[in-house]
Amino acid sequence: LYEWIADNGLTPHLLVAATRPGVRWRHELRGEAAYQEPNGVRSQERVLLAYEPRYKVNERLSAYGLLQAEHDPVLGYDARYSVSAGLGYRVVRSDALSIDVQGGPAFRHIAPVTGPAEDGFSGRGALDARLKLRPGVRLTQTGSAFLDPRGNTFSATTGIEAQVFGPLAARLSYNVQYESQPAAGRVSTDRLGRITLVYGF
Repeated sequence: LYEWIADNGLTPHLLVAATRPGVRWRHELRGEAAYQEPNGVRSQERVLLAYEPRYKVNERLSAYGLLQAEHDPVLGYDARYSVSAGLGYRVVRSDALSIDVQGGPAFRHIAPVTGPAEDGFSGRGALDARLKLRPGVRLTQTGSAFLDPRGNTFSATTGIEAQVFGPLAARLSYNVQYESQPAAGRVSTDRLGRITLVYGF
């Protein structure tokens, strides 16, 4: 899917996701870029790239891996690299509702905007829930958290998506990024609301 968002003065935001499903393996690539500078004050500068392979053990249980790179100086880091592996489980599975959770250890390398780089282990958890409200309309909730003695990080996105026609859909979403121990002079919470056109193929 592709997203192009305009918010707070026509600020561009691009999200690209590609998924290759198979009988046992599923490969997912995600890319995101956002920049916002209203009145000469930078409030958004975020880049994210992620690759996540999954292996289906059975209809509910899976194993996953994650490679992720981030850049967000507004939240205090110039670069942050994460490697994680663990298990996933489908808690609820029906035509109307699906809830998937993941969990496992992670290793992170963090290069802050100021100060020395840090390496360390943490724990990762993730949630992906989707509810079909009616044909062509669904509510989504995704979130991930890294639990780290040096500072926890949390990201959550709530959205509602409605099919317009064919592969085109309209999406309204709200994202929250939280850092429990941001760098000095940096914000701990970053919020972004989006009105989006989504094209899937």
